[in-house]
Amino acid sequence: MIAKERGIPIKLQKLEALLRRLPHSHPKIALIKEEYLKVRAGYQGEKSLDYYLSLLPDKKYYIFHQLRLPFKQQHFQIDTLVLSPYFMTILEVKNISGTITFDYNFNQLIRTKNGIEEAFQDPISQVKRHQFQLKYLLQENKYLDIPIIPQVIISNPSTLIKKEGFPQKNPTNITQSTNLIFEIEKLTKMNKKEVLAKNQLTKLVKLLLKKHIPEEYDVLKQFEINKDQILRGVHCPDCSKISMLRVHGKWICQSCQFSSKTAHVESLKDYALLISAVISNIDVREFLQISSQTLATNILQSLNVLSSGKGRSTMYHLGPKINLLKKI
Repeated sequence: MIAKERGIPIKLQKLEALLRRLPHSHPKIALIKEEYLKVRAGYQGEKSLDYYLSLLPDKKYYIFHQLRLPFKQQHFQIDTLVLSPYFMTILEVKNISGTITFDYNFNQLIRTKNGIEEAFQDPISQVKRHQFQLKYLLQENKYLDIPIIPQVIISNPSTLIKKEGFPQKNPTNITQSTNLIFEIEKLTKMNKKEVLAKNQLTKLVKLLLKKHIPEEYDVLKQFEINKDQILRGVHCPDCSKISMLRVHGKWICQSCQFSSKTAHVESLKDYALLISAVISNIDVREFLQISSQTLATNILQSLNVLSSGKGRSTMYHLGPKINLLKKI
């Protein structure tokens, strides 16, 4: 069963919002887009595993996605963790096209595509590091004898996989996502000793969920962008241009004529992702480019968000999910 669902990574959401909120002529656009495409490819690769994982029996396995756990003063994130009473397996997912070569001697992953060679971070070293960190966390919490098996999963079915310099018995498995269920079945046959009783398994699931720490990512800091450079206004859900005006109770796009009564919601999500999770009436008017204090109040009161303070000092707390409670 799914113990922790997969969500759209906060980094991906912030990069997408930033691309939408910067002028096309901005000098950092190409750099931001490159990072965005890389993060999106990784997410799509991880998501492509969902079908194969859904084939596993619900009662035998617990599946955790995007599990971010503490290690001393730092954190580490596991793409997917599969837990059973007999073992755990860490799945490090890579969505890389072309021909990839795992070089054992130099701890490198080399991709060859269109005659060009490119080096990537070695996913074997990465997943083995996560294995070490997870083992440390488990031992700290008195879970001593759980086998932790690292695996590298290549999610692109057309990728050609090669190995160089590997010993005959390599402890880290490398496989295509299409083979995942068979690899987990193989691990189940190899690890027949029950190391977690039912109550221990339940406690461990709760522990891992409790230890999870959501990812924090300051996209403006990474790309050294001042928040004053962020474009203001309501962006069109249809053409994405920031060219909507409020006319007779709805937003009208001046570029494609698309109309919406709730287009401001997505724009306020951009504000929460890029600038602050807390917003005032004045901030709403400035960001959405509206002059009416009453309209700003109605917009804020229509959102399913918490507020603090009174009168002009009222602040609204924009969470990651902003939903409408009523029409305005």
